[in-house]
Amino acid sequence: MKHGSQKAVYYKVKSGSTGAKGYVWHRYLKKGKAPFGLKYAKAAVAMDEKTGKILWHKNMNTPRAIASISKLMTLYLVDQKVAGKGTGWNSKVRTSYTGLKSLGNSSVYGGFRFTKNSYTVKQLYEAALIESSNNAAIALGQWVAGGATPAYNRRFVKMMNQQAKKWHLGKASFVTANGMEQNALKYYGYTTSGGNANRVSAKDVA
Repeated sequence: MKHGSQKAVYYKVKSGSTGAKGYVWHRYLKKGKAPFGLKYAKAAVAMDEKTGKILWHKNMNTPRAIASISKLMTLYLVDQKVAGKGTGWNSKVRTSYTGLKSLGNSSVYGGFRFTKNSYTVKQLYEAALIESSNNAAIALGQWVAGGATPAYNRRFVKMMNQQAKKWHLGKASFVTANGMEQNALKYYGYTTSGGNANRVSAKDVA
């Protein structure tokens, strides 16, 4: 194919969720001009979803802060607990801890504004997944770990790292349930040992 007047290599891509198809100029992935004035990612990987073959990569083994992508690990562990015995989507999750309520009222880090002392797993799950609610993610993590206080948040973070090891994500390191940095979460009563942010390599995310 051609890019302007020159021959160029394009990757054929397809969305696994919508089925949308198209072509991406390979130099957009490396050093082409980014559309809409966006900056290029410091790390990236393109992988064949069926074979796992890596088609292109840039710093793919370098751990990077992953922010709210972290919530996918939290929600996976929620799924695992719901699939077990004695719990379900209508199970109640306590949200009475003052730090969680303050976090929900934050104009910067907010999400689910808690007006009750408990919500169902389903309500908080949807808030974390769809709205990327930070306090909903923490509340769910504490519930998975068996409680509703920062001590159970620390237990849950250990569970996140244990799951990462099971998946052989050698570069992964989790310190928060929602992807926020610890220097921000500490004002809401949440701290754990380790670094300031959740860090995972592009390859491990893929």
